[in-house]
Amino acid sequence: MKKILLATTIASLATTATAGDPTSCSTLAIDATGSAVTVDVSGSIPMALTVLLVGETTGETVLPLGGLGDLTLGLEVPFIPIPIGSTDLTGDLSLSFENDGAAGLALFGQAVSFGLDFGSGGPPEFGVCESNVVAFDL
Repeated sequence: MKKILLATTIASLATTATAGDPTSCSTLAIDATGSAVTVDVSGSIPMALTVLLVGETTGETVLPLGGLGDLTLGLEVPFIPIPIGSTDLTGDLSLSFENDGAAGLALFGQAVSFGLDFGSGGPPEFGVCESNVVAFDL
């Protein structure tokens, strides 16, 4: 429960972010073999806080960010945000863990990274980078 509350708080920080392109700007891969789960994000914003969104249904959820535009996700609500760490200097992140309880679930995941984007050639901007949506089974 603490992780869910923390992730919700982190996700709410995105209200100061500039909305990303509705197409994915990073790549997510999830390998759930047996009880081992590996999450890999590549091509995201370097040194960005990354949250894995996990839900049961794909679709479209638009999160309005006020005057900064909208963040368009490839999952329908409800989904659970899980903070998974920060990307490295190349915008990559890899995390492995053991699945201790959930089994027989068909899920979808999408990564969203929040951080300073220095790639525009001008001053850095706070950016949001959403990944592709990936199906996985626990």
